[in-house]
Amino acid sequence: MKRMISFFIIISILCSFVCVNAETEQKSYEIVLPVEFSEIRKEIYDIYVAKKDGSYAVYDAEGNKKSADYDSICEYDDWFAVATKDGKQYQINHYGMEYVFDVPGRVLQGYNNSEIVDISNNDDGRPRMYYEGEFGIYRNGELIAKAPYSKFLRRDNYQCLTLIKNKMLFFENDKIGVVNSSLEEIIPAIYDDVYLSENDYNIVAELDGKYGVLNYEGQTILDFEYDYIKSLYDGYDVFYVLKKDGKFGLANRQGVVVMQPILEYEPQNVCPDNRLIIIEKENTREDKEEYGLLYGVVDFDGNEILPMEHIQIVDISEGRIAAKKAYDKGGYYDIFGRELTSFDYRMVFGFNEGLAFASRCNKDGSWQHDVLNLKGKIAFNAENYSIGGFYGGIACVNSTKIIDKNGKTIVDLTDSGIKIVGDYRWDNLDPGYFRVTDCEK
Repeated sequence: MKRMISFFIIISILCSFVCVNAETEQKSYEIVLPVEFSEIRKEIYDIYVAKKDGSYAVYDAEGNKKSADYDSICEYDDWFAVATKDGKQYQINHYGMEYVFDVPGRVLQGYNNSEIVDISNNDDGRPRMYYEGEFGIYRNGELIAKAPYSKFLRRDNYQCLTLIKNKMLFFENDKIGVVNSSLEEIIPAIYDDVYLSENDYNIVAELDGKYGVLNYEGQTILDFEYDYIKSLYDGYDVFYVLKKDGKFGLANRQGVVVMQPILEYEPQNVCPDNRLIIIEKENTREDKEEYGLLYGVVDFDGNEILPMEHIQIVDISEGRIAAKKAYDKGGYYDIFGRELTSFDYRMVFGFNEGLAFASRCNKDGSWQHDVLNLKGKIAFNAENYSIGGFYGGIACVNSTKIIDKNGKTIVDLTDSGIKIVGDYRWDNLDPGYFRVTDCEK
């Protein structure tokens, strides 16, 4: 993977246009952090951690340096980050202020103002799975609890010694339980397997070969009667795929079964706003070597919306389904399965803010990049597609240009010597800011 070398620029549109005449466009952007950093990371509270000349520091959204230089700064969690300098550890807030952080060992992980600290000094290069002695949980420099590594390490489990949603696995007699961030037992070690997720406050577990779901207090919200359960995160909420007697169903985060196990094929994605489910099956057609799987769409009652003859369901958003029947046969349906466009696009993308990009390759080898409205009609043509689509009324169409929802170029970096980094989608945590590069920094 190419190293992402980047910084951010802010779009200032409304206050910077000077109308000379109807044909004149004023391109406007402001450099916030100059092109001199080897790494920039967006953090919470509208701050950035940036690396320059081997040292890290905290900057605000206006580009002002807020902290001292450090050898490393971990990701911010709650109000603080752990920084290191000359072998010492420091706790800094999002204003860059440094606090006393006196813990007798290396911080292994920070989560919600709790730190897992190696208090037995296993700093000789061994992998964490082989640590010996004890670790401690610290909060604001105070030891909350400590425990032996042996109770929390299992070499074949990637979630060992890791706080996830303030929960952590522990092991007894080859069974698995859960403690909270104070190492208090909340679920006894009676389960064959336990799965924690950053997206889910509930816990998927296996007991005697059957799967169920527990809540944070360890109460069962989905009985242990299923052959398989997998959590699906749709970007906003969690659903559970249920398998029983060879059929698939669906439950919501509250443990309510919204679809009994009636489907022949496993749900791959859930679109709750439209009560739709994307399903897949093995391709047995002549093109199976090229496309191993086929996809379709059903509703929450199991009714077919789109048959399983698509090589890809690209996106379901704003009441529209972007799909591809074959390599050069992409197009759009409404949520009832009615075709809204011709299916002759090579690339189709989801709708955002009422518009979607779609591109076709013409017979002469040229490309046509359309921007479609919700009716499937062409609103205007663009010089390129945009993977991220419109966000905040603007979209990147290549590495130097940003357009508005009328197709007008509002930022043009062509002669600036810098380019927008990556796959042309901006940082959606902070709309209006773009990372750019001069190909070195």
